Amino acid sequence: AKAMLWVDQHSCIGCRWCACVARSTFQMEDEYGTAMVVQQGGDNEDTVQEAIDVCMADCIHYITRDELAELEEYRDKFQDDLMAKSYHGSRLVGWGDGGG
Repeated sequence: AKAMLWVDQHSCIGCRWCACVARSTFQMEDEYGTAMVVQQGGDNEDTVQEAIDVCMADCIHYITRDELAELEEYRDKFQDDLMAKSYHGSRLVGWGDGGG
């Protein structure tokens, strides 16, 4: 396929609409509660377009295969750090007296 689907998980608000509409294409990721593409071409084009249309965060995008490879590599390297900062504030240590 020339156009691949990508969910910007940093923008996703976890509403679950895409996963409800296009069940074979999108699923909710367990750790952070954000959507992700689990199967390219899992649903027909109209169903995928409906999922894109109902996305309140506008975080589902068509990209090229090369862009997808780059984004997946970047996600594999940095996803946990970026999501921790996004979902738990920029402070990654506790407020207690115990160092850090």
